[in-house]
Amino acid sequence: MGDNLRFGGRVAVITGAGNGLGRCHSSLLALRGAKVVVNDCGSSLAGEGQSSQPADNVVAEIERAGGTAIANYDTVHTREGARSIVQTAVEHFGRIDILVWNAGILIPSPLEDISDPDWRWMLGVHLDGSMFMARAAWPYFKGRGYGRLIFTSSSGAMYGQGDLAAYGAAKGGIFGFMRSLAREVGEDDLRVNAILPGAATRMVLEESSIFWDENPGLGNPAHVSALVAYLAHEQCQDNGRIYTAGAGFFARTEIMEARGIRFDHRRPVTPEQVADAWPQINDLSNVETFSDAIAHGTRIFNPA
Repeated sequence: MGDNLRFGGRVAVITGAGNGLGRCHSSLLALRGAKVVVNDCGSSLAGEGQSSQPADNVVAEIERAGGTAIANYDTVHTREGARSIVQTAVEHFGRIDILVWNAGILIPSPLEDISDPDWRWMLGVHLDGSMFMARAAWPYFKGRGYGRLIFTSSSGAMYGQGDLAAYGAAKGGIFGFMRSLAREVGEDDLRVNAILPGAATRMVLEESSIFWDENPGLGNPAHVSALVAYLAHEQCQDNGRIYTAGAGFFARTEIMEARGIRFDHRRPVTPEQVADAWPQINDLSNVETFSDAIAHGTRIFNPA
């Protein structure tokens, strides 16, 4: 197949682009003609420290391949940092057409052990940061009547995972934010979507490196980047949706509701009626569900 989905004339901002998924997203969009702002503050997985090297390395890789990119080292955690990231695109390339929210940190901890500062830090980077970035780019999208905004959520938010309550809350907030923001596009050619990625990134390898060592190639982030590139293209007209991608598996993901039961609203409903109808209330016939993120990942990463 050809590469007819091109991005000539488009400008993309990718946050958290110094490693893993963001690096792959940046390289693919640049390879297909986009001018890319590679944003990464170079922090650790827990959000500590700072370095220009990750972003600089990705820019160098893109330029060696004949693409156009510029590095940005600002944090997404503040409104000032977000504005600076977007301004880098506008000042150097004259516009912004695509924003891929990919930045994130991870501080695993059971609920009873997580500190208040760590909880706020997780929500601040993921949820506040996604809002700051979207709000910084939004006037440019609306002003041109065009834009593609892709958020990175997580199966840890959609299905839950032990010791990741703060991470799940933050990523779940991004899902809700995306859904609401997608309702604000009006008549503009502006599309807002989100992804649930599955790949052997720095964040995942921290928790389960043995599995990926035994299954080489399965966690290649390029599979996820293919979805991101399509969602970022003008051909894609879907809006307010969330998609799973990983290990060559792609699927639209949705919150489902059972058929349920309706009582006569003109009469009081008792707890006993609810209890008696509980099997029907919980009947999810023909709808597949997952107990947690591990079960969801088993479906994605089981080639059989």
